[in-house]
Amino acid sequence: MGRKKIYDTKRIPKSVQAISRAICADYARRKKELPSITDEAVRASYVRMNEAVDAALLSLEEGPIREVIGRDILSRRGYEMSTAREIISVGAYYARRRQVLRLVAEELALI
Repeated sequence: MGRKKIYDTKRIPKSVQAISRAICADYARRKKELPSITDEAVRASYVRMNEAVDAALLSLEEGPIREVIGRDILSRRGYEMSTAREIISVGAYYARRRQVLRLVAEELALI
């Protein structure tokens, strides 16, 4: 009997993946501008997008890998430039990263 897979390998469409990456990359700007927004509709959409990213990152296990992958997604870094190279393998890194992007897309009803 083989080892149980913890992370799924289900791929999401490239267009949805690009949108999820852009939402994650724009996280810091939205968080910075949130206090100065006066329009309630814009404020609600900013909060909803940031909460989706936060919830997806919280789905990863405890420990330093959550912070490392979160930082890498938000700054658009890959495995080669990541400090996660010392913690996990390349396959596990990208599986967790795909999971976060998929969860962001599901939270925002993109898929």
